[in-house]
Amino acid sequence: MKNSPLASSIRNVNALEAANQRLADLIEVSRLLASEHDGEQLLAKFCPAARELIGARMAFVGVFSNLRILHPVFVSGMERKASEIIGSLDISGGLLARLAAQEGPLRIADVKSDPIAVRLPSPHFEQLSFLGIRLSTPDRLYGLLWLLEKLGGDQFGEEDENMLMSLAAQAGIAYENAERYREIQQYASGLERRVEERTGELQEANNELEAFSYSVAHDLRAPLRQIHGFAEILKEDSGTQMPAHLRDSVDRIQDGVLKMVALVDGLLQLSQVVRKDLQLEPTELDRLAAEVVRGLGPETKDREIEWKIGPLPRIDCDPVLMKQVFANLLANAVKYTRPRQHAVIEVQTQRQGTTCIIMVRDNGVGFDMRYADKLFGVFQRLHSAGEFEGTGAGLAIVHRVLRRHGYRIWAEAEPNKGAAFYFTVSPHSS
Repeated sequence: MKNSPLASSIRNVNALEAANQRLADLIEVSRLLASEHDGEQLLAKFCPAARELIGARMAFVGVFSNLRILHPVFVSGMERKASEIIGSLDISGGLLARLAAQEGPLRIADVKSDPIAVRLPSPHFEQLSFLGIRLSTPDRLYGLLWLLEKLGGDQFGEEDENMLMSLAAQAGIAYENAERYREIQQYASGLERRVEERTGELQEANNELEAFSYSVAHDLRAPLRQIHGFAEILKEDSGTQMPAHLRDSVDRIQDGVLKMVALVDGLLQLSQVVRKDLQLEPTELDRLAAEVVRGLGPETKDREIEWKIGPLPRIDCDPVLMKQVFANLLANAVKYTRPRQHAVIEVQTQRQGTTCIIMVRDNGVGFDMRYADKLFGVFQRLHSAGEFEGTGAGLAIVHRVLRRHGYRIWAEAEPNKGAAFYFTVSPHSS
């Protein structure tokens, strides 16, 4: 019967079922390892799974904390109190030191005299079989995995050894992935913390700088007026008796004071733009542009200017600050078209996909795009004061206002062929 075809078929079927079961068990362990991103939790789950799959009384997984100390050590098959006694293991000698130095698995029939048996709850075994392997990847050694006392047999076999190699390979990769995940999380957390700290420091520095700028600019106004006023009194009191060269010097003092006042006013406006709380409300940009054009009437009444104001969208914005954007852009267009006999100033809406863009364009003197990066800097000018008056604060204010609304601005120009400014807006959703 033992050698009959039927008996042989039954043995083959049983062997196939056992192989299928082992494969299913390995797949289940793979799922367990893949679902855990915490390295210690992963090994704590893996230790009992390895013990059950191979059929051992006890299983141990130790992680290297340095070259000879395993800590922590995870234990399965012992009572909790007994497991806590293990704690950590010094492997400077004995069987575990041999295992750490060996590339492949290590299988021994009886290890009851080795130091690893000393801390076991029942040290007096007739025979204590051992099967162990390193927990590693090709690049790094992480720890050791070993099993004691084969259930249902005197010692572990070759099939157990093959199963252990497969389990250890999966566990090594999973543990390395978990460690890398932890390192990435720590790095990301540290980076986020540093960014928050730097952002806070930068915000504090900006607030201090803005407060300082506001205070300085505010406090400069009174002495500048006094200088201008006393210079005027000096001219009036001296009358025709003041020598021409002294009168010229006093005039230069007053001109310098007026320029300084203009710079201080620009600094104050810039500071107020940053410090002012946004009051968002649905606003018709057509209305703002029309109000600005009417306000420019006295300055443009003797000039030939063709205004082309197209339909503009309705957006959520701070109407006071947004009106300042149009006022500064259109005032610039009026100023830099002054050499033109027939000036053309356009304000139009453009769409690029879902993005809405407002364009302010003129046919004025333009500028060289090589210096475009200076446009929105505080007190940066692309034309000399002898050519066109101004402080250079206007476009800086425009840039700050739009940035506070979450919009962006850029420019395109060519010398003597005009300039165009573009800024994005978000139409009001009604």
